[in-house]
Amino acid sequence: MSTPLLQLDWQRLPNAPQPGTTLCALHEIAAGVAREFAFPLVIAGEPDFRLIVYRKEDSLHGYVNQCPHHWLPLNRPNQPFLRWSEAEIMCVHHSAVFDLARDGKCSMGPCQGSNLVPVPLQVEDGVLKIAG
Repeated sequence: MSTPLLQLDWQRLPNAPQPGTTLCALHEIAAGVAREFAFPLVIAGEPDFRLIVYRKEDSLHGYVNQCPHHWLPLNRPNQPFLRWSEAEIMCVHHSAVFDLARDGKCSMGPCQGSNLVPVPLQVEDGVLKIAG
């Protein structure tokens, strides 16, 4: 039995940045690389908001950096993501594997069939932003 896809609203998570928040220049996101963006605490006592951005050719994918298994970040602070394949990363805590080019779906591990929480992205004048 597969786990249903998560339909959480990223904007309701503690310390979520506002839609329209600038991330970086688009050319700073290399194709085939997962990059993390961390946002400072706004609500004390809650975890900071960590975002994964993955670029595959001309498509961009954004996800909340929390494994749906135990809601822990997929990587350790200030460390790169563990690569499983070009588009897949592995959670450092329980080895769940997520396909960043395919809706953040978990293809292997304790939350197989579930997915990362998507965050919409947009590009305006060569600048990558969180869409709203």
